[in-house]
Amino acid sequence: MGVALAWVLLMIAVSLLVIAGINYGNRSQSQKPTAANALVKRAFNWVFFQTLRGDQFCLTSSGLRPPRGGRIPLSLALGRMGRRLDNRRGETPAAVSSAQPDLAPSQELWNQGAIAPSLAASATAIAPHPLPEMAAAIAAQPAAELIVQIEKQVPGFHLQVGFQTTHEPLGLLGASGSGKSMTLRCIAGLDTPSQGRIVLNGRVLFDAHKQINLPSRDRKVGLVFQNYALFPHLTVAQNIAFGMDDVPKPQRVAAVVRYLDQMGLTGLGDRYPHQISGGQQQRVALARALAIQPDILLLDEPLSALDTYLRSHIEKLLIEVLSQYRGITLFITHKLEEAYRVCTNLLVLANGQIQAEGPKADIFEHPPTLEIAKVTECKNFSRVRRLDDHHIEALDWGCRLEVSTPMPSDTGYVGLRAHHVKYPREPRASNTFPGWLAMSTETQHRVTLYIKLHGEPTSPQDYHLQAEIYRDKWESLKRRPFPWQVRLAPHSLITMTQ
Repeated sequence: MGVALAWVLLMIAVSLLVIAGINYGNRSQSQKPTAANALVKRAFNWVFFQTLRGDQFCLTSSGLRPPRGGRIPLSLALGRMGRRLDNRRGETPAAVSSAQPDLAPSQELWNQGAIAPSLAASATAIAPHPLPEMAAAIAAQPAAELIVQIEKQVPGFHLQVGFQTTHEPLGLLGASGSGKSMTLRCIAGLDTPSQGRIVLNGRVLFDAHKQINLPSRDRKVGLVFQNYALFPHLTVAQNIAFGMDDVPKPQRVAAVVRYLDQMGLTGLGDRYPHQISGGQQQRVALARALAIQPDILLLDEPLSALDTYLRSHIEKLLIEVLSQYRGITLFITHKLEEAYRVCTNLLVLANGQIQAEGPKADIFEHPPTLEIAKVTECKNFSRVRRLDDHHIEALDWGCRLEVSTPMPSDTGYVGLRAHHVKYPREPRASNTFPGWLAMSTETQHRVTLYIKLHGEPTSPQDYHLQAEIYRDKWESLKRRPFPWQVRLAPHSLITMTQ
């Protein structure tokens, strides 16, 4: 009887230690370690691992044990956190990394080209088998394809989009409220379309007619929000590993090592989100989205919250990463220059409808409508009266213009980009008119000029054209007497419909 009671008491004590240990491992990082915390951790380690080492519990509670004769740094304690977080109130892990990858022990680590080759040596030291070359992994992948044909009706807004894309990054460009984010949320499974179909790599994600609607966790989607959406109670390494719960431990460790290095986060694995900068948080969010080896990467204005310097740095990193990633990429932005640098093709949205789709150069140089020209940041517009196939009257600019290409009969507007305004010394060429400067504004590299044609301006707001010029050319131009000669070259004019 006495022996049985002793065993019962011992098991109760062990159970209390386990519960205390788990609570310690899951404690918020805002709580500072106390003497009681240290005592619980050491007691737990002594009972279960016969050691008083301070890092043993953290590693083991994360699903990792140090190899014999060695120690894994705390920054690599990744954690099998996915399932424990799935049902916590207010958290939507599927919105961040919705896939549970089924990876082969060595080859799939290089899948989608998301791994820096320079880390192969360090990763191989942890993985049980050598890793294959990135090029071989990329070549073995099937062609990526996304087909979207959906509608979603909400009060005051009707989204109706249909498009198809492959592995080349597609930029979704449009003003706020145009339907860009709603489109991404429908693809990710966070919103449900009213009708339509979504197919990714031949796999139906949504079909209203067949009543198919895969949950977001089964869609193999990597999603990066503009506010990063990192889990504050997980370290950098644990955030990156989130969603890799089914990946074997050695491969999970190797993957996080690579992403820490590739994203310039080496040495930050054991820090928490509030302990790193905004640029570093964005890199963690990108690494987390890529780590699950998604079939599609959805980037919802990922650079908008960064300052100019960080935005340029992260944009360069993003371009490098996407050049190796072979899945589908959708990149949301309302900045044309950003979309132009990152993406190969553009899709322009306005009021829930697709206005244009195609190669970025075509959309930028030949916007077919006034709305698309505005979205692509054209600054100068005038209503027109068509005179013949090659001549128009610009009603708002007060001049007749020659155009280089035949105009359709429904041409209603002419546009001119700010950097296409020219300043010849002699008025010999066609479309050249006298102009006066109404006002100017300067930045460190460029000067914006507001020019009135045909007569002197009566106020700073009395102008026809907005032009941009580099400072070195401005230093020469501002010395010329008025009126300047202002040319609107025929090949630079954009004719468009309403």
